[in-house]
Amino acid sequence: MDRFLVDRLLRPGYRLLLAAYKGVGKTYVGLQMAFTFASPEVAGKLFGEFEVQEPLTCVYIDQEVGQGELLRRVDTLAGELAIERGEYPSPSARAGVSCPSRTVAT
Repeated sequence: MDRFLVDRLLRPGYRLLLAAYKGVGKTYVGLQMAFTFASPEVAGKLFGEFEVQEPLTCVYIDQEVGQGELLRRVDTLAGELAIERGEYPSPSARAGVSCPSRTVAT
């Protein structure tokens, strides 16, 4: 039986790496993936199509944008996903995003 943690996209034990040229939108795509993987009950389906079966542990690493820009993008994406502040992982002092028992960090 085919088991997926994220329908048709991610199986148990697999890792996911997002890589592309600078300036094509990796940060927003990666953050949306992290939001959805860590809190599917809040963020809904990934890209409106891929259902996350259960909350997943995420590590978000970004070596292109600085702390201030990353935090701005977290807030922008939360707004685009219609997620109210307090419903989504809050930015930490490390310029990352943390959730109860789940972490997305830089």
